[in-house]
Amino acid sequence: MKVDLRKIAFAIIILFGLSQAVRVYGMPERSIAVFEEVSYVVFIVILFVVILQVYRFAVVRLLDWLDESIDDGTKSGLYPLLSVMGTLVISVACVWTILSHMGIDILVILTSAGIIGLAITFGAQNTLSQFFSGLSILLSRPFKVGDVVRLNNTHITYRVRKIGLMNTILEEWDSREPYSFPNNQLSNAIVDNVTSEKKSFNIILFFDVNYESDLAKAKEIMLNAAETAPHIVMDGSWPHPSVSFADMSTTNIRMKLSVFGDDYVNNSPIISGLIENIVNGFKNNGIRFSPVRYDINMCGGAEE
Repeated sequence: MKVDLRKIAFAIIILFGLSQAVRVYGMPERSIAVFEEVSYVVFIVILFVVILQVYRFAVVRLLDWLDESIDDGTKSGLYPLLSVMGTLVISVACVWTILSHMGIDILVILTSAGIIGLAITFGAQNTLSQFFSGLSILLSRPFKVGDVVRLNNTHITYRVRKIGLMNTILEEWDSREPYSFPNNQLSNAIVDNVTSEKKSFNIILFFDVNYESDLAKAKEIMLNAAETAPHIVMDGSWPHPSVSFADMSTTNIRMKLSVFGDDYVNNSPIISGLIENIVNGFKNNGIRFSPVRYDINMCGGAEE
């Protein structure tokens, strides 16, 4: 602790000693009463300073213990908040004690403060909701900076950039474009943290290939690109890559490639590399085509 307890004890002893000394010296009773009132106020302030330092020390120890027990390599970042809250509560208690000793009616002050506080609460309801939601996120830690998450069962993937008390900054996995989400919105959302483990996922690629092209060659290129691409599951735990005809038009036939990747967190480079190999193979073999789209699904709800 920063406060030297020996100095604090020495100051308290001096105060009590001076209180007795002024009586022995024979000062007027009125002057003695004023001196004792001042001594009491100083004593209360010193006492609450000690209590504040003990509180801050306990908060540091508690947060260190929580960080060690969670063991995710990050700090909770709650010390500034808890320190300010503790300082506010202890300071109010100190003033309350001093005013009560002076005979000031605290109930009137509390009633006025309660009415003002109620008005502020109604006016800042959304802000308070964001604040307490942020506090809940920091304590429960459903995700941390650097994690990859999905919201509300969508396929949009975000990386957590910053977690604040009011807002959390998420960036899109592909574009790296940042978005600021209010914490009360995140606390009410379904958050799927896909960072904790490598999860397999299903990739569905669609290409429209012209009828005049060699369809058998196009199928061979798609299969070869899938079977030789990194992070494609080929151990039999999921179906091997397959190509089928999904639809047709007057000029094109839609070809569908279904493969399984082994790491959903890194799905973007896996899919990009796979598409690049197929496109290069089509171009090198004179196959006329146009990419249509791709779909990704977590395994368990994958499209076969």
